Amino acid sequence: MAGREQGANLIGVIAETARGAVFQPHGHVAGPARRFLAGYHESAGLVGMGVQMLPVLLEGQWPFPGTGGLGQEKRCLVGQGDGSGNDSIYDSILRHHPPLVREVDEIVVSFIPASMFQRCSIGEALNIGRLAACFDLASWFVDTLPGQTSSGFYELTKLDVKALSLGVWVNVLVTWLYGMDVLSARALQKMRLAICGIVMENLALLKLGPSAPACSSTAVLPKKCLVEAYMGLYPGMMGRVARMLAFCPEEHILKTAGCPERVCRDVLSRSLDFFQSKQAV
Repeated sequence: MAGREQGANLIGVIAETARGAVFQPHGHVAGPARRFLAGYHESAGLVGMGVQMLPVLLEGQWPFPGTGGLGQEKRCLVGQGDGSGNDSIYDSILRHHPPLVREVDEIVVSFIPASMFQRCSIGEALNIGRLAACFDLASWFVDTLPGQTSSGFYELTKLDVKALSLGVWVNVLVTWLYGMDVLSARALQKMRLAICGIVMENLALLKLGPSAPACSSTAVLPKKCLVEAYMGLYPGMMGRVARMLAFCPEEHILKTAGCPERVCRDVLSRSLDFFQSKQAV
């Protein structure tokens, strides 16, 4: 794994030009956003496993269909020639980013809506940035895994398995940060609770989606209500997910001397097997 690294803080807008959509710097990074990016760069540099993440804050219109509506935008990952149709935007980011100081296997841009920092306190921003980097890295690696269904205690679709895999992979990365003394034991525990909650949200969205009955008079189903509805269908699921994330002991996860990615895949295989077993009850 790489060492600590500080990256450039990019903020701007996506503009249409004769050459296609491009990134144009605009605005200033300060307050919670600066703290968030400091945590993001730190984590991505330490546990990137050959992938260089470039976080970019976007103001104005969110140009990535399928990644959340207005006010609910999600981070969007773009790689070189990844088939997303965002090559011109990707290339323009690299033109504005300072040269990288180390050799990497792959460069991935993470677009982050600047509006998210309206809901982020400066005290929490550093660890939120650290966790966001771990989620982005885990997403990139999990997307490369062959899709597979899973039978056992539950019948899991390929997307269910992917949602669980993401949680396991993120848990491995934050455990590495803890082993490097980047995170305190309390911060690690808070992150694990957050990971469990996000996995539950993803599973609930896959199962219920927009067809779920709202728990209030609003048209949009709040995430909390969505998860509660899902837990009504699958009682005990949250406890099973939490036990899956805690299944592999920290001393095993921290053995990264050989191949860190192999450690991730091994922990993932063991954890998914445990999830589908009667032991997890």
